[in-house]
Amino acid sequence: MRQAPAHRPWPCLALLLTLAVTVPGALAVPVSAASPPPLPSPEPAGLLALSTETTTPGTSVTVGLTVANDLPSPIRNASLQIAFYRFNVNGATQGLAPGDAWAPTFDATPSLPPGVQGNAAGLSGNFTLPSLTPGSEVHLALAVSVPPAAPPGSYLLRDRLVVNTSQAEYLLASRGYFPDALWARATLGANDTPQLNLSLLGVSGVIPESAIGVESPWVTPILLTILVSALAIGAGVGVYLFRQRSRGREAQSRTGASGEPDRNHAPRAFGK
Repeated sequence: MRQAPAHRPWPCLALLLTLAVTVPGALAVPVSAASPPPLPSPEPAGLLALSTETTTPGTSVTVGLTVANDLPSPIRNASLQIAFYRFNVNGATQGLAPGDAWAPTFDATPSLPPGVQGNAAGLSGNFTLPSLTPGSEVHLALAVSVPPAAPPGSYLLRDRLVVNTSQAEYLLASRGYFPDALWARATLGANDTPQLNLSLLGVSGVIPESAIGVESPWVTPILLTILVSALAIGAGVGVYLFRQRSRGREAQSRTGASGEPDRNHAPRAFGK
């Protein structure tokens, strides 16, 4: 009787070796690009400054942005992004979306200084800036329209700045560009001690953000009414006291009483 040929394990072993080599590479998570370098030490006082206003619904205001080269080397070019991203009222916040007709919006045709290119539309604006020598700056004034239906509160503005120099490219962003969980991990160390982990955030530095404040149009009339009422009450009290004093003097003059002794007669003993 012929015996069945013995099973050779080599094909299976070759398949397992192939899978062992190829599968881990296919399942590995791609390594993220290296974080941008931190700003030179000492850190510049501020590459970006924002100025905003407080207004009422149905008005227009201006958002000012100043990019100043505080670096020791010239800035070849820079790109700037600014956007409304959150509404805050009494500590309660909600995100802003392009479809929110009640949110402030940038004017579509901003007046830009020479060398600045870009545009603003709706909630955001994107601009490229010219080269800046150390110590020089460029200023942008962006018009913002606040709809009549805008509820009172703070409309937060986040900003992002990329600066290119001959040494490196620096990326800076404000708080609004980071998810809450990531920000919490990057700003709290062991035992909840405050820290700022730029590598975890993936930026060269964190820049401040700002907000446009919208107040109720009824605030001013109410305060004016309170002021007028207070003045009216004060005036009424003053008139009342003046009349009471005048009546007292008239009563004294009718009875011949006087507040001072008669200078032509010596005072009598015991008031008699």
